Amino acid sequence: MLPTLEMRDTVMASHSFLEIIHLKKYFPMRVGLFSTRYIYAVDDVSFALERGESLGLVGESGSGKSTVAKLAMRLIEPTEGAVHFMGRNILQMDKNSLRKVRQEMAMIFQDPSSALDPKMTVKDLVNEPLKLTGHKKEVIVEKVARVLDLVNLPHSYLDRYPHELSGGEKQRVGIARALITNPRLVIADEPTSALDVSIQAQILELVKNLVKDLEVTLLFISHDLAVVKHVCNEVAVMYMGKIMELGSAKNLLRKPLHPYTRALCSAVPEPNSKAKERVLLKDSPQYSTSLMLGCKFNARCPIAEKKCAEESPKMVEVKLGRFVACHFV
Repeated sequence: MLPTLEMRDTVMASHSFLEIIHLKKYFPMRVGLFSTRYIYAVDDVSFALERGESLGLVGESGSGKSTVAKLAMRLIEPTEGAVHFMGRNILQMDKNSLRKVRQEMAMIFQDPSSALDPKMTVKDLVNEPLKLTGHKKEVIVEKVARVLDLVNLPHSYLDRYPHELSGGEKQRVGIARALITNPRLVIADEPTSALDVSIQAQILELVKNLVKDLEVTLLFISHDLAVVKHVCNEVAVMYMGKIMELGSAKNLLRKPLHPYTRALCSAVPEPNSKAKERVLLKDSPQYSTSLMLGCKFNARCPIAEKKCAEESPKMVEVKLGRFVACHFV
């Protein structure tokens, strides 16, 4: 289960496998010649994952999901906060220490076409992480063969280039490259969004089975609640850089508590069930370019009151393992 998200004044070693602590990322944006404003992409996000758990991070485009993923891997530097992985704050590591710990982490990217070097063969793409870590040739050959079997790719594909593969096959190569170092943490950033619908189910089932069979911890980024429900045990719902609701996938999707979560759930089609009443939101989400005093969902919320515009709601545990940031839940 996810621990309580109380304010932490220290960055002591975490007892969770992966813990994100008050993470913030503000991107500067030039306004005119002498003025700078900021996009508050991630604004005080906290959550934790135990070994073997799978957490789905969901929300609309621009909510900050992919930025959280990049911060968790330290592909970009945060404005503030901490990322504890296996008890160590990776944001305080030097380059050598970070290089070693990244062998325990892997990322599956959103667009397999742009993630794969078009000048490299499948063999070179998959074995590159092993070469960089100094593995012997015979070990590399054995590991590549094993990981291709895991992702259901024929060994005859080893000498093919990315342009000779379908979208689903490219993503399988990306998954194979992510798994080649036997990572303990896998971050999947919308791994099916660039694929045809007919291929998406195959890749999702592959990811789900690999997580179960290899006992890795998964952080799964998606805008599709139906996908997250199929793959993950836990769900965190993000909006404009903040987490609105967090809990088990089963309970959260069955009975959403936050108005934003209810709106997202009402848009998920469910076959063989009665038509659900849609929760329609006002306007469109905007990038957060100012530090708002109240709830960031205030302008679109159907139950908002004056208090919502004046005071930001705290993330509180309303039920065991269920957290919501709303004044009226």
